[in-house]
Amino acid sequence: MENGPERQILIDRMLEIVRRDAPWLWGFYPKEYVLHHSWMFNQKPNPMARNSLKYQRLDPASREKKRIAWNQPVLWPLILIPLIGLAVALPAFVAFRRREKRGGV
Repeated sequence: MENGPERQILIDRMLEIVRRDAPWLWGFYPKEYVLHHSWMFNQKPNPMARNSLKYQRLDPASREKKRIAWNQPVLWPLILIPLIGLAVALPAFVAFRRREKRGGV
């Protein structure tokens, strides 16, 4: 349809049908996801109050066990990085020594 009064009447009728038949379709439904550790309790998301830290209960023994299991030191980079450095520097050092031993022209 061309823009005009008949088109506007039709649009107004359609909008009224949508408003009447689906009043909550245009509502606001927030979603909130919370991730927490298994050793934390009394957590309930609240969009209004952000001061729930004082109400949380912890299980220190379980937390300590999990911390020890999760935080194992990774030592292989401490060995690998010097080896890579040596592998890069050794050919340069050998070439330098050969050049030093060579006689001048």
